[in-house]
Amino acid sequence: MKCFDWSKTFFTDERSVWLDSGRVILWIKKGQTVHLPTFRHPSKVHLWGGISIMGTTYLRIFTENSNQVVYISTLHECFIEEANAKYGDSWVLQEDNSPVHTGRAAKWWKTEFVPLRIDWPPNSPDLAPIENLWQC
Repeated sequence: MKCFDWSKTFFTDERSVWLDSGRVILWIKKGQTVHLPTFRHPSKVHLWGGISIMGTTYLRIFTENSNQVVYISTLHECFIEEANAKYGDSWVLQEDNSPVHTGRAAKWWKTEFVPLRIDWPPNSPDLAPIENLWQC
């Protein structure tokens, strides 16, 4: 069995960050009435990034909901050129099993532009090193 060369692997992931926790603390005078606005959909941003032994990718920050079109655009605009510059045409993409990554359009696009992918086991714990980034 041949050993896998992890040194050319980009571990990628995305995360959503809510900008409004919903918790508000106010100091008011006795008898004073306060009307706080409430929002049906709290503000949030999405982050996408990757890491490898050669460093990090660009951190993409976006507000639109993630789907295959947004994901393909992210890879195309923020990743492919950088991966090719660092490793030539022999790098590996690791991603989780999000439906955004595994849909028909995303799979087709990756067959055209990504030299090698690692299929991550379904229902596996998040063992990719990039998961530690979001904990900081």
